[in-house]
Amino acid sequence: MAKTGATVSTLLPELKIGLHELETHELLRQLRSGDIDVGILVLPQAQVGLRSLSLWQEKLWLGVGHNHEWAQKKQVTRTQLLGAELILLKEGHCLADQAQQLCQIKSQSHAFRGASLENLRYMVSAGNGATLVPQLSMEAWISHGDNTITYIPITEPNQARELGFLARSGSAYWPSVEALNSAMASVLPEVSKDTQTLPLVI
Repeated sequence: MAKTGATVSTLLPELKIGLHELETHELLRQLRSGDIDVGILVLPQAQVGLRSLSLWQEKLWLGVGHNHEWAQKKQVTRTQLLGAELILLKEGHCLADQAQQLCQIKSQSHAFRGASLENLRYMVSAGNGATLVPQLSMEAWISHGDNTITYIPITEPNQARELGFLARSGSAYWPSVEALNSAMASVLPEVSKDTQTLPLVI
């Protein structure tokens, strides 16, 4: 997570981290097989043989092009999203799974399924629909000068996904996980009390 990298390096200079980007199911497989020691991900329901540590609730936004019918909305409720047609990531990505499972959102699966959030950003910027955008991605896009997307908060209640750590039960690395969690949490924004966490069911 780019937002926390500098702080982690400063507070934990002796900690050596090797990063690998994996889809959730593959990450869980590699954790259980011992190929990797720790995972940072959207936390799923309790997993046998693994222990978790919550890091942060990441708010979800609705991203639309400036000419989209909802572009002037100040907020959109979860009820309004029920049955909406959104451009989603391909199956297997946790953000797509959450959108379909928990918001009962229809995906334009026969029209477009993005392999990455960057693909979705280009599609929405070009006026081809709407998508869910995690807060850290939204902040990164805005900081890089992308002003082609309108971001609308999802409310009643605010919607978020729980980010955290997973490791094997009894892992010798758990003290390092706790130290890393503390360092990263120190620079992440506070979460509104009326935020509802969307569980990831896999």
